[in-house]
Amino acid sequence: MIKKMRLPYSPDIFGSILSEETFNYHYGKHYVNYLNKLNDLIKNTEFENLKLKDIIKKSDGNIFNNAAQVWNHEFYWMSISKESSEDTKKQFFSDNNESEIETKKSFINSASKLFGSGWCWFIKDDLGKFSFVNTKNANNLIQNERVIPLFVCDVWEHAYYIDYRNDRLKYLNSFWDLINWKFVKKNLSN
Repeated sequence: MIKKMRLPYSPDIFGSILSEETFNYHYGKHYVNYLNKLNDLIKNTEFENLKLKDIIKKSDGNIFNNAAQVWNHEFYWMSISKESSEDTKKQFFSDNNESEIETKKSFINSASKLFGSGWCWFIKDDLGKFSFVNTKNANNLIQNERVIPLFVCDVWEHAYYIDYRNDRLKYLNSFWDLINWKFVKKNLSN
């Protein structure tokens, strides 16, 4: 059985940027619903004692969709932080000869053009290039061993509709200020 992830912060920490009400729905209902469905689906199956990543790699259909959504959401929770990581962010852009302004523009462009629901991933590929990749619905990058996911932005409406209504662009600009660059650095070193 897959255990529920504890948030690494209080759900009220982000104030109006991501409200406690949003977290109550997003974490407390959407994420928990995927988790509960997944655990029901894998009970007494070959997947019951597997790790989440292994379930994603070996499954399809409803089991894959729920497992992937659990993993995607957990990666998203780790991708944001209220704790300042400004020094780590500066170091990241300095070490990698990347422009923060251009990277943010690429992020906004990619995530705002994703039609419907999905995820916008900041990745490093096996050639050392950084870019943004969008996935639809529950899809993620676990099966792609040529990329390292560094952070993800949830662009399903339930992630931002309470606080931003249908203004995805405003949400994306706010999200950029919450990126946990310490998490990015950790993912780069794995």
